[in-house]
Amino acid sequence: MGFGGVTSCILRFAGHIPTGMMGFTGLNLYNHANKLGNIYDVIPHGRTFLHGVKIVGQAGIATFVWNFVVFIASVPASGIFLVMIGLVDFGLTTALIYGVVMQAKFIPGSHMGCKNAIDWRNGTDGENFFLVASESNEFSYSGPKKACDAFVHNWAITIGCMYAKSLQSGNRRFTY
Repeated sequence: MGFGGVTSCILRFAGHIPTGMMGFTGLNLYNHANKLGNIYDVIPHGRTFLHGVKIVGQAGIATFVWNFVVFIASVPASGIFLVMIGLVDFGLTTALIYGVVMQAKFIPGSHMGCKNAIDWRNGTDGENFFLVASESNEFSYSGPKKACDAFVHNWAITIGCMYAKSLQSGNRRFTY
């Protein structure tokens, strides 16, 4: 049993909850946001942002499932098998990075930016994404700040999960 396999197993176990939150919350945000109509055509980087939310949701669920599948299998793993697991981890992390970058073109980089959600990157027609989201039947947020916080929160969890995935990839050096 390789040291890298045990480390990978521990990191995967610790990652079950955050990857589940990232994936299921991200896909839920996308499913609701996708029903908001043409607002993505008027807000800055609107379609890019929406696509990023979708990628994070889908890649997040894939990461969650992958962690469960490989959780036990990684304990005895060493050598080439652990490298192959790492390549899948790398692919999932790459998809998450792509989605996070796409979201970053629109959402604030922290919860502090959500204090001004009512004025955050309004559309060319004056519409505000977070205001439209909070007033729609698709979301249950009481105001633009809460809607903004939901997107920023999932974005931040995704960044944390990507960091944890990089630790999993980094432990491959102990397997030889």
